[in-house]
Amino acid sequence: MIPIIDLLRIENSFGGGVLGVLRICNKAFCATLEPAEQDNAPNYSCIPAIQYVCGRVNSSRFGETFEVLYVPNRTHILFHKGNTSDDTTGCIILGSTWGKLSGNRKVINSGKTFNRFMDVMLDYHEFIFTIKEVY
Repeated sequence: MIPIIDLLRIENSFGGGVLGVLRICNKAFCATLEPAEQDNAPNYSCIPAIQYVCGRVNSSRFGETFEVLYVPNRTHILFHKGNTSDDTTGCIILGSTWGKLSGNRKVINSGKTFNRFMDVMLDYHEFIFTIKEVY
């Protein structure tokens, strides 16, 4: 069975990014950070809150990961490691919790959390991914 994964966006801090909770089969898995909403602008904005399919890819920059497919007017939206919204060009950064770095929003323990996500997803090549805004 393909896992159902959703992202609950819980706070849009505008310039500081969008904070969320990634759930796997309705159980909280980790914290997320995306760039702020900027009308789906490529490389600058989080993606629209709708349902997608994600597929396993091998990124030249981030290695093996998952890409959010069929995003309107966008490509290369990945799940990956990072700390602040400056580390993403529209992608989804995974971390164990949120924090601040020089006054900016960040996620903590991103490397370990991303690796744990990939371990959980080891046997899957795709999944259904739904983004919901609850702020």
